[in-house]
Amino acid sequence: VGIYMSKGKFIHLSTKGGVKEVELNSSYWKARYIGARRY
Repeated sequence: VGIYMSKGKFIHLSTKGGVKEVELNSSYWKARYIGARRY
């Protein structure tokens, strides 16, 4: 689970390293990102 911030960045909780700020268009996340929902 992550929270989109802006400009292609989001934060998520990593089981190994706590809270991380990452690029959504990195190769890791391009292969794993499924979608988003707004509430």
